[in-house]
Amino acid sequence: MLDAKYQLTSGIVRLSQADEWESARKEWQLDHIYKTARPMSCLCGHTPISNVCVLKNRLNKITTSVGNCCVKKFMGMPSDAIFNAVNRVAKDDSKSANIHTLRLALEKRIITQWEFDFYSDTMNKRKLTPKQVATRKRINQKLGQLMKEVN
Repeated sequence: MLDAKYQLTSGIVRLSQADEWESARKEWQLDHIYKTARPMSCLCGHTPISNVCVLKNRLNKITTSVGNCCVKKFMGMPSDAIFNAVNRVAKDDSKSANIHTLRLALEKRIITQWEFDFYSDTMNKRKLTPKQVATRKRINQKLGQLMKEVN
């Protein structure tokens, strides 16, 4: 059986325009994340994965599904932090997300620039006004759109 890192890197290179790992890796971005109840396999061969990251190639628009661990470990993307933040605010919409989650939500146009700026400014504050809490809760509901439930 092939080494997991080799399987992942060769799979990503095969789907990329570049023909070597370092250049190919730079073509990919995190498109969205989801949890799945049905068993899936990562490009590295790991099975089952439940926290799935969909990567999209910026150049050729191809998408592929990869396990959360591989995205973090080999691609250097903070998918685990995004999963944790989305889960945290889904359980308690008064909690705070993190900058990685906000950047992805802004990039995906789930939140506006104003919402990004507001959240960034108030993210680490312990005491929010009632109006700020209401705004944070509204934005947190939008952040739930980053994760799609798949069965």
